[in-house]
Amino acid sequence: MKHFENEFGGHTFCLREVDRLDDLPAEVRALVFPHIEKAFANPRSILELVATQTTLPNLAAYLRAMISHDDWQLVIEDAFLHRRVTRAGFYWYHPKCYPTTLVFRSEVSKNREFADMFHLIDATYWDRVGCAGGILPTNEFHSLNGYSIEQTEFRPGTEPTIFATDSNGDVFVYCSDGCAGMISHETGDVLRFDSLDQCCNWIFEQLLAGEPPAFKWQQIQPDDDESDGPFQLRLLRPED
Repeated sequence: MKHFENEFGGHTFCLREVDRLDDLPAEVRALVFPHIEKAFANPRSILELVATQTTLPNLAAYLRAMISHDDWQLVIEDAFLHRRVTRAGFYWYHPKCYPTTLVFRSEVSKNREFADMFHLIDATYWDRVGCAGGILPTNEFHSLNGYSIEQTEFRPGTEPTIFATDSNGDVFVYCSDGCAGMISHETGDVLRFDSLDQCCNWIFEQLLAGEPPAFKWQQIQPDDDESDGPFQLRLLRPED
């Protein structure tokens, strides 16, 4: 079992198949709910079940790739950024795909838009705890209203709902008329999809290709010499 302190405070514990849950500190052990403890014995079976049942072919391909490589850890994170954030998920690594932490749910989602696609997967994170980058738990979806993002692609009254973010803070939304898309938080440009299924399938297409989902400026401005999108300053961590 590995243990380290998070850069923003709190602790992260990583357990492999040979480790014991009962060796965790009591307050951290309490974060391992019964369905997680059950999954720890064989998390591959959850991925196999979802891959069989999902309507997203790229999600099925991604999960089967992870199963085939079989390199996973149970990661329990108790972090502090603006508030305390805790989660227990299974981190999966594959040399050709982008790694992801999958958080399992105890029962199938009541959110019908996502139930048939994700089944027992509650959230999908491709960045560290406290950072943007992942599909949110269904109980954390929230309206685009209230965010200072101006966009004109989606019709008024379609109530765009944020269900995911990318690592730069751009957002994925789905609308009441069935459309979905990715919105640049800086410019309001939209990468539009005809359905939520298409949008989610595209997310896993990127992960399968070994990169995190990011805004594709060339698809928005194919004939524009400035189609690389706005300049963004990235501060490197020492390990980069």
